[in-house]
Amino acid sequence: MKKVSRRIHTDYKILKRYKEIGEVLVKYGFGFLVEKLYDKGLVPSRILKRRSDIAEKISPGKRLRLALEELGPMFIKLGQILSTRTDIIPESITKELSMLQDQAPEFSFPIVQELFEKEIGISIQEAFEHFEEKTIAAESIGQVHQARLKDGSEVVVKIQRPNIENTIKRDMNILKTLAKILDEYFGDQIPFRMADIVEEFSYAMMRELNYMIEARNTEKFRENFKNDLHVVIPKVYWEYSTSKVLTLEKIKGIKLSNILKTENGKEDVKSIAAQIVEAFMKQIFIFGFFHADPHPGNIFVISENRIAFIDFGITGYLEPHAMDFITDLFIAGTRKDIEKIAELFVQIDAVNPKSDMRRLKEDLSFIFNFYFDVPLKRLNISEALSEFMRITYQNHIHLPSQFVQLTRALIVLEGSIKNLDPEMNISEAAGPFVNRIIAYRFRPEKVFKEILYYGDNILGMLKTFPKDLRNIIKKLERNEMKFLLEETTSQKIVYHLHSTIHKLCLSLIIAAMSISSSMLIGYEKGPMLFGISAFGLLGYFIALLSAVVLVFNVLVTKFKK
Repeated sequence: MKKVSRRIHTDYKILKRYKEIGEVLVKYGFGFLVEKLYDKGLVPSRILKRRSDIAEKISPGKRLRLALEELGPMFIKLGQILSTRTDIIPESITKELSMLQDQAPEFSFPIVQELFEKEIGISIQEAFEHFEEKTIAAESIGQVHQARLKDGSEVVVKIQRPNIENTIKRDMNILKTLAKILDEYFGDQIPFRMADIVEEFSYAMMRELNYMIEARNTEKFRENFKNDLHVVIPKVYWEYSTSKVLTLEKIKGIKLSNILKTENGKEDVKSIAAQIVEAFMKQIFIFGFFHADPHPGNIFVISENRIAFIDFGITGYLEPHAMDFITDLFIAGTRKDIEKIAELFVQIDAVNPKSDMRRLKEDLSFIFNFYFDVPLKRLNISEALSEFMRITYQNHIHLPSQFVQLTRALIVLEGSIKNLDPEMNISEAAGPFVNRIIAYRFRPEKVFKEILYYGDNILGMLKTFPKDLRNIIKKLERNEMKFLLEETTSQKIVYHLHSTIHKLCLSLIIAAMSISSSMLIGYEKGPMLFGISAFGLLGYFIALLSAVVLVFNVLVTKFKK
């Protein structure tokens, strides 16, 4: 009986929330959504009878922003993400959404004490020498307090809001319903699916709810930058951290958002901008693990040549293939190598039969001629990246999902450094780093791993080749094979066919030389060397030399720029 009662109570709370959302949507002129909710039995009919005068007075973008602000934290966070998607959403709307602020009311100190003791197992008084009751930040998921440990260490403590997980799950389910309604309503009129965006947002929010994920991200960043004298990452105090409480070292510095209000000289500010750019490039091209929300509030300035990053709740990870693609794309971009960029799209299977490669190259040429080699004060990175994303979409190029997240992070980063050094030139900043990236990729240990990887692949190919060849011949004899060549994929076919045949022939030579040399080794006739057949040793040497050539060829193909 209690279970049924609880379910009725939960259903009532969900329907009440739908009613609140319906009232806000009608108020700001989005009645078409409420009609769909009414059809699904989620809102009462009386809401539809209300009229809105606001829709006639203000723009759609402003109406959307005001509606999201009134609907609460989860809707605000979604709006903030949409504000960076200038590749799919009109600029008039993204400008309004960029003004959304993630602010939430504080919860009382007695609740903070209760939550801390429940999670950690000891009271705040037992854990800390001093704990500030006043918060330094109140966000949608939790709030932050300053404290001092018994050993004198200055820390910050993040406490998650009570019952916030249930609230987020409830609103997330409602958002998914609204996203499906929007997709049904607009159909093919919009170049994206809201359901996909909300699904990605939902995944990020559920990860953000678990403070242990943020703790592990922070620890990983700290490990990556442990030998870097210019970048500071806060220490995690694991004994006072759980999925709902996070205790971190306090960073003593000035928030980047406040740095221009200080008396720093012009040269100091330029040095800070350069440090931020270099640190972020390392995150992308060396570590493959980057801060996905580098806004000015998450970057601290400790001195003119030391910066710190905080708040690693949202991070991006580049798996090896995506990292190689983005690195190659970056290098090709700095060299304005349009052919190389098009070839990269082919190599990662981003091209489909609808893609027009000639049109793509023309569009890419426009981007580089229009946006590149200008000072940052005249270059809008957001606009350039958005234009790149728009071009890939129009030409049916499907980029890795990590690239979209990275693009969003770069757009946020632009806002962080543009006020510091408007004269910073992207080409000049990127140029010296290109050589460092290439040197890093050719480190001996990395090259050795590549050799082992490709050597293992070659052995596997040699083992399966006879069987695969027999199967192909049998299918040809039975006329069971069909060949379909698309004009748009011919470039990819020629590239892979030439490369595969070359490597296959060399692999067969290596195999033949190895087998014949093994047979000659046992013979005691003919010239001998160290008691072993000289012909056998010569065969082994030729086979080894051919293997080295093959591996070198594979590496050159991979790293060729």
